[in-house]
Amino acid sequence: MNLDEQLRTAYQEETKNWTISDRTKHKILNAVRRESRLKRHRKKWLVTVLLAAVLIFPTGAYAGYS
Repeated sequence: MNLDEQLRTAYQEETKNWTISDRTKHKILNAVRRESRLKRHRKKWLVTVLLAAVLIFPTGAYAGYS
C-alpha cells in the first residue's frame, strides 16, 4: 500500500462520523458546479485564442515581408 492510499484510508476513517449541515453542503456543491462551468468556458476561450493566433501570426508575417 503506497502513501497516498494510506493517507486516504486514514482520512476516511477519521472523518467517517462527521456530519455537515444541509446549507453548507448545498453551498459547496454549488461552488464545485460553478467552478466546473468556468473551466469549460476557459477551454473554449483557449481554443479560440489559439485558433486566432494560428491564423493571424502567419498572415502578419507574410504582410511584413511584402
